Amino acid sequence: MSKVTTLASVDVEKLESIEQFVEYACTPNRMEQGLDELFTKKGVEPTMKNTIELIRWCNKDILDEETDTLEKNGLQMSDVGRAVSQTVVRWFKVKMLAP
Repeated sequence: MSKVTTLASVDVEKLESIEQFVEYACTPNRMEQGLDELFTKKGVEPTMKNTIELIRWCNKDILDEETDTLEKNGLQMSDVGRAVSQTVVRWFKVKMLAP
C-alpha cells in the first residue's frame, strides 16, 4: 500500500502578478517614507526587532493607496502581504548594514 500525496497546484500567473505588484507598490521611496514616519517622527527605535512596525506601516500605506491596483490585478492584501513583508525585511537589513 503506497501513500501518494497530491501536491496543490500552483497558479503561476497569480504568483507573477503578486511579484509584479510588490515590485510596483513596495518601492524604496515608500519604505523610506515609512522609516521617516516611524523612526524619525514617532521615535520608534530602528532595530530589526521593530521591523514589524515598518512592515505594518508599508502594508497599511499600500492598502490605502493601491486598493484599486490590487483589484485590477485580481489580488487582495492577503495575497501580497507576505511578499511585501519579505521585501521590507530584505530592504531594511541592507539599509541598516549600509555605512
